[in-house]
Amino acid sequence: MTLRLSLPDAGITDGTVLLRMPVVDDVDALMPAFADPELREAGNLPDFDRGQLLAMLPQLPALAASGRLLPLIAIDPRSGECVGGGTLHHLDAERSIIEIGYWVLPAARRRGHATRIARLLAEHAFALGVIRVAAYVNVGNTASERVLEQAGFAREGVVRSMPVPSGARIDKTLFSCLDSTRDDENASTRQRHRSMGDNMSSVDEQSANATGSPPVNPGEMRLEVVVVPVSDVDRAKSFYESLGWRLDADLAVDDGYRVVQLTPPGSGCSIIIGKGVTAAAPGSFEGLQLSVYDIDAARADLVARGVDVSEPFHDVTGIFHHAGTGGRADGAAPEHADYGSFVAFSDPDGNGWLLQEIKTRLPGR
Repeated sequence: MTLRLSLPDAGITDGTVLLRMPVVDDVDALMPAFADPELREAGNLPDFDRGQLLAMLPQLPALAASGRLLPLIAIDPRSGECVGGGTLHHLDAERSIIEIGYWVLPAARRRGHATRIARLLAEHAFALGVIRVAAYVNVGNTASERVLEQAGFAREGVVRSMPVPSGARIDKTLFSCLDSTRDDENASTRQRHRSMGDNMSSVDEQSANATGSPPVNPGEMRLEVVVVPVSDVDRAKSFYESLGWRLDADLAVDDGYRVVQLTPPGSGCSIIIGKGVTAAAPGSFEGLQLSVYDIDAARADLVARGVDVSEPFHDVTGIFHHAGTGGRADGAAPEHADYGSFVAFSDPDGNGWLLQEIKTRLPGR
C-alpha cells in the first residue's frame, strides 16, 4: 500500500475538537498564531502575514499530495471557535513514518486541546497506514512535553541542530508513538470501543507506549476507582484534563447516566465523574490524596495550569494531616521529610485534593 496524506472532507474529531483543512474564512481566526513570535516558535509556524497565508491556501492540496505537509485548523465543533491547529508533515512513505506538530491559541489553553490535537493527528496517521509518528519539541518546553506524554508518546532523546522556519537550527527533544492496532489484542479492544460509538462521546484509546497496571494477582485487592461527585460533568472533565490527567472513557448511555473516567499521570487508580454514578453531594469529598516526588515542582506545575493551590504546609504533629485546615504549619516538613509535606487544591465543585511529597517510601509500601 502506498501511503498518502489525505483527510475526510468533514475532517476528524473526537467530539470535543474537530481538525479540518483551513479555508479562506478561517484566515482571520488563524492570524493571531502567525503574528505571535512565541507561538510561532513553539508551533514551528512560518512568519506569514495575512496575504501570505491567503496565498498559501490554494497550495495545500499539492503539499498534502507530496507528503510534505497537511496543515489543519482545530475547531470547537460546538461553538465553531478556532482553538488551535496541527500538522502532519514530512511523510516517509517507504518507512511508514510521519511527524506531527500542534499549537493552541492562548485563549483556548488549559482545556486539554493540545493533547486532543496530538492524539487525533496520531490516530489519523495510523488510519492512513503509518506505523511510527514522531514529534519534536524545543528542549525545555515542559508543557509541550507533558502534552505528548498524555497523548501516548514516549520520549526518545535530544536531537541536535534541527532546522526551524526562521532558518536557525536548535536542539529539540524527540518523542514517538507507535501504532497499537498492530497488536492483535489492542486491535480487538479498539474495535469493541468503536462498536459502542452510539453511546460514547470519546474514548482514550491508549497507544502501545502507554503502560497499564500489571494484572491483579490472587489474594490482592487494588484500589481501582474513586467516584468523585460533581454537579457539571463537562466542567469537571475539562478541569481534570487541564491538570494533564488522561481521559480513559466518556460513556453517555442516556441523559441520566454518563460515566467519565480519568487517570492522574503515573497513577494505578482512576477517578470517575458523571451522572447517575453516585448519590454523594457534589463537592462533598475531601482529603483525596496524590503522591508526588517534589512538592514545590508539583505545586508550580498546578499554578502554571491556572489552579488555585495552597502554599506548602505540614501538620503540627508531623503525622499525616488534620481535617480541613486545622493543625497546619506553614512550609514543607522539616528537611522535606517523606510523607510530611502537602499542598491543597479543589476542583470546581469544591472536592478537596492534597498533594503529598514522597521521595523514598517506607519498607513494604
